[in-house]
Amino acid sequence: MNMQRFPDNLNRLLGIHNLTAREAAKILDLSQSTFAKWGTGLRQPSFATALMVGEFFGVPADRLATAEFEDLLQNELANPERFHAVETKIRYARSGLRPVEDLEAGKEVDVISGKPVGRKETDDSGGG
Repeated sequence: MNMQRFPDNLNRLLGIHNLTAREAAKILDLSQSTFAKWGTGLRQPSFATALMVGEFFGVPADRLATAEFEDLLQNELANPERFHAVETKIRYARSGLRPVEDLEAGKEVDVISGKPVGRKETDDSGGG
């Protein structure tokens, strides 16, 4: 995949979502130095990693790698639902929790524990 526009688009996405490269690397469970090198164009992500980054930001990896940023703004980035979904992932990650995978799977997540919300088990201890 030609990754010519990836560094610029990645840096601009970080700016739109008020994320530092360090924060984004942590949220995506990536090396900070590798992530920083992508932003400067010194390295390129693997195909699988580009897909993951694109999925997180709601932009197909091929578009993230090849499209002009202005084109992304008029298409993928113009969708307010995409923006809010990414902001929700970031907000939960900043809270110190790791519920991103659960949120992406459509699960409700407890904001205190970070665990998926399920049926509460009844107390069968016999007390009461």
